Amino acid sequence: MKGAQRVIALRSTFVWAGGSGSSVYPTSAHAMSENIFGPTDAVNLKSQMSACSNGKFTMEPATPTSVTLSASGVLDVTVNDDISNSSGERTTYEKAIIAAGSAGLKFSDFDLLMVFLPPGSDQFGSSDWLAFAGLGAWWSVYNSGLDSSVSTQMHEVMHNYGVKHSGEAGNEYGDQSGTMGYSYMIDEGPLMCFNGAKSYYLDWYTTEEVVFAAFGDERSLQLTGIDDDAVASFPAITVVKLPIDDDPLGAGYFIMYNKKAGVNDGTSEGANQVLIT
Repeated sequence: MKGAQRVIALRSTFVWAGGSGSSVYPTSAHAMSENIFGPTDAVNLKSQMSACSNGKFTMEPATPTSVTLSASGVLDVTVNDDISNSSGERTTYEKAIIAAGSAGLKFSDFDLLMVFLPPGSDQFGSSDWLAFAGLGAWWSVYNSGLDSSVSTQMHEVMHNYGVKHSGEAGNEYGDQSGTMGYSYMIDEGPLMCFNGAKSYYLDWYTTEEVVFAAFGDERSLQLTGIDDDAVASFPAITVVKLPIDDDPLGAGYFIMYNKKAGVNDGTSEGANQVLIT
């Protein structure tokens, strides 16, 4: 998974019929752009994705010609509709996307669309929700204030590229060694990347598949942390896959040294340990 991805952040305002009420996204377009793309904001979606991938996979603000952006990578839209989701109505994020299309935004203008909804947005029958995304889709959706949560944005955007949750002990979000477990309401971090299974799939690092010929067979390998992968001066491997025999889906066990340093300094579980996922 490599290359530059063109991203548009959709900053939405809802104004209900007759002007009886409204809900405005609280972060300005300029501040949202900084939170997602920088450069003044030290840790953001663009910087952390680039750092985790050694510059191989980047989130760049899109530059569409069909609409006028309010700030770099940020499009403001006004939805003339109630922010609630009554039975039979479109969801609030669908309303925002339709409004963007009505303003002239085209699918050819972007690779990813991040939809940010203002306070009171009703999803799943409640306004108490965080974020979600379509697996393998082009859209992700965020509740008010999450334009400053780097881990939430990384988590949801990676769903768009087919990356699923990292669970542990029956908890779908339980693996806290990387960003596909729980997310955090923190602006400048935590600095984390992805666990061994996800890292092997993403193909950003030096990896190796090891097949043992027989029981008792041994192999000596030197593992390096994510932060060292691009600068290691010795033959080192970041992720090792032990395939499961005859599995038609290519399943296996993934071994990685979860070094707590640099781009992965905020890992919340298994720091400086060799982990198997």
